[in-house]
Amino acid sequence: MSTPHPAAGELDILMTYLPDGVRRLIGPPLRERLTEVVLDLGRPVQLRLPSDILVQSYVVGVEDLEYVVQRVGAFRAEAAPGGLGPEPIRSTAREAEGR
Repeated sequence: MSTPHPAAGELDILMTYLPDGVRRLIGPPLRERLTEVVLDLGRPVQLRLPSDILVQSYVVGVEDLEYVVQRVGAFRAEAAPGGLGPEPIRSTAREAEGR
């Protein structure tokens, strides 16, 4: 029996915000090690693990980002210097769940 991911509840929440094409990339064995999902328009999806970054063949489109924004809400441009980093999605996902 494997030890549950320390952020298992947060991963479950994150998965509900991801488009189907991205969700299909994250199977159970990979999900247990997942630390971050990077969605950057026009670029391949990156799945970050504790000691690796997996670049997928699935390229992020406008519809993927629209899907996330419809579920999470608008992003604040001042969240990270030079653009949006990963923290806005995490923070906004927590706020949407009332954390």
